Amino acid sequence: MRIVCISDLHLGDPRCGIVKRDPASGEFVLSDKYIKLRDACLAGVQISDTATAANDYLVLLGDIFDFAIQHYETAYNAAKVFFAAIVKDKLAADIIYLAGNHDRDMWHLLQYEICIVKRIRKCLPPQPLRHSVAAIIDERPNSKTKDLWLISAHDELIDVVYEKSRENRDGIFLDRLFFSSPINDDFKPTFNQDRPRFFVANPNFYLVTKNGDCILFTHGDYFQITWAIEGELAIALTQDDLNNASIVKTPTNVVCDPQYGLFAPLDSMMAMNFSINQFMCSGVGQAGPLTYIFQTVQQEIENAKSTKDLKRVRKYYKRLPGVLIDILNFGLIAAIILKILFKFTKNWFLKKIAKIENPKTINNFLAQKDVQKRIGKFFLSSIQQLNHINSLPLYCDNKIPIPNTLVFGHTHAPIPWSNPTLLANHITGSELKCVNSGGWLLHGDKVNAEVFIYNNGQISSQFIE
Repeated sequence: MRIVCISDLHLGDPRCGIVKRDPASGEFVLSDKYIKLRDACLAGVQISDTATAANDYLVLLGDIFDFAIQHYETAYNAAKVFFAAIVKDKLAADIIYLAGNHDRDMWHLLQYEICIVKRIRKCLPPQPLRHSVAAIIDERPNSKTKDLWLISAHDELIDVVYEKSRENRDGIFLDRLFFSSPINDDFKPTFNQDRPRFFVANPNFYLVTKNGDCILFTHGDYFQITWAIEGELAIALTQDDLNNASIVKTPTNVVCDPQYGLFAPLDSMMAMNFSINQFMCSGVGQAGPLTYIFQTVQQEIENAKSTKDLKRVRKYYKRLPGVLIDILNFGLIAAIILKILFKFTKNWFLKKIAKIENPKTINNFLAQKDVQKRIGKFFLSSIQQLNHINSLPLYCDNKIPIPNTLVFGHTHAPIPWSNPTLLANHITGSELKCVNSGGWLLHGDKVNAEVFIYNNGQISSQFIE
């Protein structure tokens, strides 16, 4: 089996290095960086006009679309150009897609489609949204599952080999990205070997190699406080009630690890961060005129060298107490206290904002203690997920091992396969190898991307700038 992994294309972002707008027509076209990506994906493969795809799977490890700063239409139009090129160049037979913080809404939209829209169309009641579905490929010689399987937290197994054998597979809405012209709602496309399909997991893909190593693929946004804060606050404040069966329909089983602290099962952790992800992804990117304000403030913070550069942030902060007093109808004493509080915390607040590091420029991301702690919590939650999977009949006699390697994106700071960052792991007693797929946003005329290739048990990566 041959698998290629990339992340952080940010299709729709004006700085995307894969697809750009043509200055003359205004239409999206491929950039020269796509040629480098294509060549890396095809490295060592001979493709003829009649050949099947070069790779069995292309793993898209999050932030492929950018809904956080662009409208759906812009991101979609850019994505169509990229996915048309995948078909033309035969890069992959199928897609394994894990959403990131900039395109988490793709996972949410998929859940609305499967659990709500399609069921109501059939006059069936909606089902609860699934927040975690694991993708697994087990290449071990004695494996019962040689191809891709998707397993949810609700004991549902989806045999993708069976899905591939179905004629007229109507799939999910993402499959339609591979059709070049509009089609009617009642049209059922015929899927064949020359048109890929999407198989979507969230947030983890586990690849077990032929020699028995387990590699965990995930986007990595939950390693940063911004995207994990809602769940961490909820667990810290309500841990006893989360474990209380008289309050919560299914107790969450919050556990305290002596080194990493409180953590919850992966599905619960994803669910408890739903609101912040919905807001920070499409909630910002689809907020009409506010989207442009968010973009401007974000750029101001990213470019700030000192608090003097935060002119717009300073302006909004100055207005905030008066707005709160007016909207919330504060009394006189409360209004005075609020104004004094804002006055004395102004400089502290602006200094904190000015020091915020953009994760896309952080080269020492894994060296930060809070990041290491968050990775530890996520790893423990992932082990719980694997324990659940290994209890199923399909895997009980041949358990999926604990991952010894982590492949993630998010930071745009590539770490090659040949030179991983090693993190101490008290859970297994050995070090966790960490590599990063970088990103495809332009910095000047360069990108910082790493393309990972799994080829029949052998793994390598190629740096692209």
